[in-house]
Amino acid sequence: MENQENDFMLTVDGKDHKFSELSNDNKLLVSHIRDLEGQIEQINFRYEQLNASKTFFSDKLVVSLREEQNSAESAESAESAESAESVEEVVESVEEVVESVESVEEVVAESADA
Repeated sequence: MENQENDFMLTVDGKDHKFSELSNDNKLLVSHIRDLEGQIEQINFRYEQLNASKTFFSDKLVVSLREEQNSAESAESAESAESAESVEEVVESVEEVVESVESVEEVVAESADA
């Protein structure tokens, strides 16, 4: 019965051959071929797993780099806003000084007229 389970047909060059009727050397070659086919299936399965993992980590890297870039841009934007506020403060101070100078000039002019 075990012989019947291991007995199968294979086709080579369009001709069918019964496994049980092959020479021992040819049976060994068929066994190697079947084993290699199984290994190739396992390697393909593993390749799919590895490729999916690589895609996951690549996507994670892209997201991380985008977040860092957005953080850096936000920091630059905040610094620019702070710089703009500082410039506005300087302008206001200069305007106050100009007003003070104008007031002093008026006082001096009035004193000179008197």
